Amino acid sequence: MQRSQKLQTETNFMGAHQLNQQTDVAKTAAESMGEMGSKGGGGGGMDPGSMMASMAMGGAVGSQMAGAVGGMMGGMNQPNQTPPPTPQVQYNVSVNGQQSGPFGFPQLQQMVQNGQLTKETYVWKQGMAEWSLAGSVPELSSLFGAVPPPPPAGPPPAPQ
Repeated sequence: MQRSQKLQTETNFMGAHQLNQQTDVAKTAAESMGEMGSKGGGGGGMDPGSMMASMAMGGAVGSQMAGAVGGMMGGMNQPNQTPPPTPQVQYNVSVNGQQSGPFGFPQLQQMVQNGQLTKETYVWKQGMAEWSLAGSVPELSSLFGAVPPPPPAGPPPAPQ
């Protein structure tokens, strides 16, 4: 989540920097066009061609700046399209007094299938005060599923 917020802040700063650069370009262009008009008319008057070019340049730069500001402001009001990644809970496992891990949920599922992790195996994750039996940790209960009762001893009864 912090990475996402940092990227959003950097994007906002980038937009502001781009706007500042475009403003500098527009200001320099306007000053240059003004100098062309005062020098090019032959008696100190304004050259109509320079005046038209200045107006066109101003309009183009103004449109670009408006688009940049609109895009920057529009992005601020929209929620982040990509949700932050779900934190991955990881458990340490104690088998025969030997600690191993940390293991993610898919690894723990595999360990249950291989018989390496049972309800009587001690587990611990960050935030737990002490090691607990895996069967007593609510988050891990789905790993063990419902255990069916033992099958009846003998043949099934005949229908009557």
